[in-house]
Amino acid sequence: MCAQTAIDRGEDSIYLDLSSFWQDGASETELIASAIVGVLAPRELSGKPRGRSMKTVALHLLLGHEKPVTICLDGVTDSPTIQRFLKTLTLETPETARLVVSQRFPGTLLSLSVLPDVVKVGPAELNFTLDETCSILPLEADRAEEIFDMTEGWPLLCALAGKSNTSSEAIIHLPEIQ
Repeated sequence: MCAQTAIDRGEDSIYLDLSSFWQDGASETELIASAIVGVLAPRELSGKPRGRSMKTVALHLLLGHEKPVTICLDGVTDSPTIQRFLKTLTLETPETARLVVSQRFPGTLLSLSVLPDVVKVGPAELNFTLDETCSILPLEADRAEEIFDMTEGWPLLCALAGKSNTSSEAIIHLPEIQ
């Protein structure tokens, strides 16, 4: 979703799901750096760099890239190498480079979450507020508030409960929702 939103804003976008594939002999860091180079390098430079590491080339490209770029990574692990590279990307690239990371294991991003300008987004930040719930549900305020309380503000659950003729409590207990 973040990558598509970046594209919709006219930004360059890179998306990798590191949990879905793995190239033999390639580290997560190399995969990320290769993707950055593949998207941002001019065609004549997009191959294997001579004498420089792919990480170095990727960082130089990000530093010199004027157009905003969003790098979206799913399934990041807790290896020290990837954590150092992500920390470098966070601290040493301009504000036009946005890094969006989804962790593979709980606690993976603890070292990143303490850096300046890092915004940690979790379930609480993704939920609707009561006002947002009331604004999207064309229902009386009491019913909208009941739905908000039962769904804890989860957008899809609010929408399902608002469209259903059954009680919001019945929706919350559906196996699919649980």
